[in-house]
Order: sequence, then structure tokens, then C-alpha cells
Amino acid sequence: MFQLKSTFHFNEEDLIYQEHFPSNPLVPGSLIIASFINFIKNEIEPNHIKNISRFKFYKFAKPKIYSAKIEIKEELATCTLYDNTQVYAKGKIYFYKSIYLKTRVLILGGSCELGQKLINKIDLTKYKVVASYNKNKPLLKVNTNVEWIKVDLNSLSNIDYFKDKEFAYVFDFLHSRYESLITTSLNADIEEYLRINVTNKIILLREVSNIMRIKRFGRLIYVSSNAVNRFNQGQSFYLASKTAIENIYLALGNELRKKGVKSIIIRPTYIESGRYNDMQVSLSKDKVLGIEEITSFMALFLKEETWLMHGNIINLDKGFNNVK
Repeated sequence: MFQLKSTFHFNEEDLIYQEHFPSNPLVPGSLIIASFINFIKNEIEPNHIKNISRFKFYKFAKPKIYSAKIEIKEELATCTLYDNTQVYAKGKIYFYKSIYLKTRVLILGGSCELGQKLINKIDLTKYKVVASYNKNKPLLKVNTNVEWIKVDLNSLSNIDYFKDKEFAYVFDFLHSRYESLITTSLNADIEEYLRINVTNKIILLREVSNIMRIKRFGRLIYVSSNAVNRFNQGQSFYLASKTAIENIYLALGNELRKKGVKSIIIRPTYIESGRYNDMQVSLSKDKVLGIEEITSFMALFLKEETWLMHGNIINLDKGFNNVK
């Protein structure tokens, strides 16, 4: 169950009150119910309002601004009209399975260079973006519609934040590095790395995708790595954890496909940022992805035209695996 809140302004200057007790204007009960229905239609976009049930009016409501609260559980909206002192009306509205607002975007690992570039590709007047960081919150110039939330997979800090937050889209860049040969790695390092990047990551995804299940809409886009297609010495744990999370995303898409939730895996090759710059890899430019072109590609998944895609693994390698 999750909750929506708003305010309803019943203006006494409206013409309706000239006919409805003009000397002592009161808000008709039908107008209160209609206000809740309009709110539900705007915020939840139900396929159809099914039934209105048990609306009770506890006190005459004079024209003014009231608080409105709707508690959503599956196909039931429990509506309450109130002010600072008391409840004026309460009732239930049933609706058929719905598709919720498609404007909230979560970017896990949004503080990385790719995440920040993706934010720049999103129309922030149309989409509300929540981006996560671990250590330092980036100082973006265009962050007026970006909410930053600290997410530490080591301690699962702020995990409760995601229990009732609805997101239509998730872009996931969140993954830490660990490079070591299997035979020389320490038991404690292996356990910690897999706990953070596999176990705790799954716990986080469970919270995020559960709200998508309730909303009956969600797009899960996991940015993996083309490295899972090849074995490089020292990257065994990185590849194993990436492969594990890939399969979790695909499993979520499979489990929730009838609930309107779809998943996509993107496997980019070397990108002109991050690890590529750190390693100073010697590769020809035609085998390296530009950060602008890959983030432009990712932003396409906000468009309705891509919603037919589901369970796809997209290799963006410029022929790296096939051409020497």
C-alpha cells in the first residue's frame, strides 16, 4: 500500500455556489467525490473507475482549501478529505487495473560520469529524477528537478526510502570494482564484495520493483558490461557479480511481466570515461563508445516506442568481440 496527497480548492466564487445554498455556500458531496475521481485519474491513470462505495460525510464542507489523502492498495483507493481539525468526508473508490504516472526516474549510481551525463539527456521539465550517490553528491548545474539520495550498499543506508517511493524507470549503474586473481584473493574480501554487489543489491531491487508491481508499470534498465562476454585475468569476481545481477533483472522482468514490468540489459564495451580512462587502454576509437552516444541511446528507453522491448540483452561493442 502507498499513499498520495494533495489539496482540493473549492472556491466560493465558483458559479455552482450561487445555486447551492447561496446564503450559506456548501460543497456538494458529489463535487467532493468528483474531485477524488479526477485526482485518481490524473495521478494513477486507471483503465476505468469500477465503483464508488461507502462515502460518508461527517460535516458540511464550506468552500475553502482542504487536504486530500488517498491510500492505494491494489485496485482500491481509500479517500479522505480533511483539514487541521477534523475529517469531512471519507470513502472508497474501486478501479480496474491501472498504469501509474510514467514520469519518475531513478538513477542508481547517478553520481558516476555516465549517470550525470544521462541526467543531462533527460528533459527535467517532464521527468522527476531521483539519483543516488555513495560518498559525494555531485554539484550539477542542471539539478533543479533532481533529488539526490545517498545509497550505501555496504550498510544499505536509506533502504527504507524506497519502500513507498514509486518509480516508472530505473537506470542502474551501481557497481563497485574488485580485481584480484581467485587464488590470491582473501576470503573476507570475496565475502564483502559479493555481499555488497549481489546480496544487498538484490535487497534494494526487491524494494524498488515491488512498488512497480503494485503500480503495474515499470522499466528496469541495467547497465552491465560487455566484459561478461570475455574473461580477463583478475576480473572473475566482477564478472560473476555482474552476471548474477543481470539474471536477477531478467528474472524480475519474467516474474512481473504480467504486471507491466519489463527489464533490459545493456552491455557496453569500453566507454570514454571511468575505468577506460584510468586504465589508459590502447584501443582504436572505432572500438570505444563515446559517452555522449551511449547516454543518448539509454535515454531512448524513456520513450513509449521502446516499451515493446523486454528481456533483451543489448551488446554495444562496436564489433569488439567479433573483430580483432
